Amino acid sequence: VQAWIATRGEKGTLQPAHGTRADEARAALGSLGIGCSFGDLADGRLENETRWERILSDLVQDARPGLVFGPHPADSHRDHAALGAALVALPASPEWALWHWLDARPAIEPGHFLDLGSSLAEKQALIGYHKSQIPGGSGPRDHLPEGRDILERARHRDRAYGRAQGRTYLEPFLAPEARRSEAPCILESVQDFIELGHREPGVSS
Repeated sequence: VQAWIATRGEKGTLQPAHGTRADEARAALGSLGIGCSFGDLADGRLENETRWERILSDLVQDARPGLVFGPHPADSHRDHAALGAALVALPASPEWALWHWLDARPAIEPGHFLDLGSSLAEKQALIGYHKSQIPGGSGPRDHLPEGRDILERARHRDRAYGRAQGRTYLEPFLAPEARRSEAPCILESVQDFIELGHREPGVSS
């Protein structure tokens, strides 16, 4: 697994007391043995970026992925939405499948869900590395959507989708060309994403 992060989050409302948001990301991914690289693009201004095709094409060519996960163009965060749109604009390839993860306030109905099952605690621990975005009970919350930090928003979203589908916690995903008429598909592992992508690259099964 390889992670690429477009910016270093330096324009975020809250910054770590020590280190940077990039350090938080490295620590979280490093706990899984995953390295990450940074695009060093202008935080808060990705919608003005004009080099997306070259940047993303080079990344895909170097990494030769089987799956690509990225934000959705309808993401409520402008930078996330800009990256999502740039991913969609890439020429389709039979070598890899694109999947969108959906933010804590999805503006579009997901077609697939990953059953978090026993991995829920691990996911929450990984989010916990981003302490600058989890202000705690006494920290400022006026800037947070609905007053919830990133951990609370993810838990609230995943629990709501889980209840709707008769599960406990489900994380939403969407293939760019998912068929809206299909019933939601619940995946049990990342291996399921791989199998779907290999059968029908770039679309839902």
